[in-house]
Amino acid sequence: MKNQEKRSKKYWPYYVGLPILILGLWTLSFWWTVYLDGYPEGGSERGDLFGGVNSLFSGLAFAGLIVTLLMQKEELSLQRDELILARQVAEDGLKEQRITNANAKKQIELTEREMRLKKQELYIQSYNNLIVHHSENHRFLRKEIGTETTVEQRDRNKVNAQNHLEKSNLFMKYLMGELDDLGLDLNEFNEIDNTRGK
Repeated sequence: MKNQEKRSKKYWPYYVGLPILILGLWTLSFWWTVYLDGYPEGGSERGDLFGGVNSLFSGLAFAGLIVTLLMQKEELSLQRDELILARQVAEDGLKEQRITNANAKKQIELTEREMRLKKQELYIQSYNNLIVHHSENHRFLRKEIGTETTVEQRDRNKVNAQNHLEKSNLFMKYLMGELDDLGLDLNEFNEIDNTRGK
């Protein structure tokens, strides 16, 4: 809107000046023809006199064409400036996008590092809990073996305790990476906890 107002203010001398100039020249030529050469006597001469109106409209059309060309030149200049600004905005947006992508990449790397650390922390915590559990199983099983009861009960407890102790040792070896393909069932070790509680 402001550009149109500026443009109309810039071109108002052409809008007003060119038609006035053309009307002035046409009036001068009419005056020159009538007053200096005399008023035409015949009808065809008078018709030729008003044929000069044709030159008036041709001149006005030519003036309009000139003003239109000047306005078009200004419009093309404004479009070129807008394209330059749009390109600068696009380049700035591209730079910001690159910065955002770099920051996102760093954030992803930090998140992955944190996940690895948490995974290691959970592994260490689980490993420590299993070591504590293994130690408690050893104490419990040794206590079961040494309990004085009847001979049959003691033999049965001794066999059960040795079986549990062997499974517990195998499980610890598995945790330490010595037996990867062991195929242990963790439910067997949960049964140890259940029998210990009874």
